Amino acid sequence: MNIVAYVNLNLLNLLSTSVLGDDELLKDLGAAQAIWEHFKEDRIRLVTDWKETEMDIILWLNRQGCCVTDTLVAIEAVKDFEKWGKTDAKVIRQYKQILEYYDDIEILPNRTEDYTSGKGTKGAQESDKKLLSLLCEEILSFSSKDGDSTYHQEENCNVLQECLNDLDHWYTHTDWRDMRRTDYTINWNILESVLSKRQIEPVFNGSEGEKNRYLFGLLNRTIGLSKKSCGQLPMTQNHIGFVINTVMQKYHYRQEERDARHIYNCVRHNINLFITIDYSLIDGFNRKRYLLLDHPEFSSIKLELVTPSEFEDRVLAKAGLNH
Repeated sequence: MNIVAYVNLNLLNLLSTSVLGDDELLKDLGAAQAIWEHFKEDRIRLVTDWKETEMDIILWLNRQGCCVTDTLVAIEAVKDFEKWGKTDAKVIRQYKQILEYYDDIEILPNRTEDYTSGKGTKGAQESDKKLLSLLCEEILSFSSKDGDSTYHQEENCNVLQECLNDLDHWYTHTDWRDMRRTDYTINWNILESVLSKRQIEPVFNGSEGEKNRYLFGLLNRTIGLSKKSCGQLPMTQNHIGFVINTVMQKYHYRQEERDARHIYNCVRHNINLFITIDYSLIDGFNRKRYLLLDHPEFSSIKLELVTPSEFEDRVLAKAGLNH
């Protein structure tokens, strides 16, 4: 078995999706299911980076309003979120399936020369920095794919400020001292109250509730950090500002940087295939791939970004594994 492909949340999300209205996505879903079947039967290897894909899952679930800080306890967090009862059952099922797929994927070994670890030789660290910078700033900056570009961050911070100002009106001393769980009911009531004051419809589910789910995820994290860092309500304005800034720095991200980290892992582990359904990422990488190959250090790289259907038609067919 010598077929190895890198995957991340992007493909796992597709595999767990139950409703698709796009013909191209339907074709890729069928191909992804075939790829997964071959993987489960040990005909091919599907690999991922534990640290980066875990972070993708954590960021994504929090954007859905589900408070997760560690994938080791993610399924328990999803079950707590499910008990709240506001999210559709099929959506909860998708969250659980993503975590199941993630648990099955083969994890790549750690690279001690990874510049983010601070280990390895100075030359190796500089090479890693150069590669990630090249990928993020020159090759993948092909569009304004800022992860939060659709959300007005200043406005979001103002909403969070209003929510945290009144925590002592919502939380009893006993509830505030409970560090073990996220109280979705109280937190949603707080957010709903602030949204109503701003004449914003407090929709949670569906595409129309996307921004509110994102705000709710941020609120859950700010309240969680507030509980850990402030033993008694109300909080001072300085402390509120500290909590909001801390959470926004962690959960505000650039999508091209997330993508670059996965491509970086493919390059450093000599993996030549990365399966994704991010068509704009594939197009952007293909159009500027020459910038990578122009560097003598990276000129021998053979990495290709492919859709599931391309992988099935080209790679599996060549190996005699297509249907």
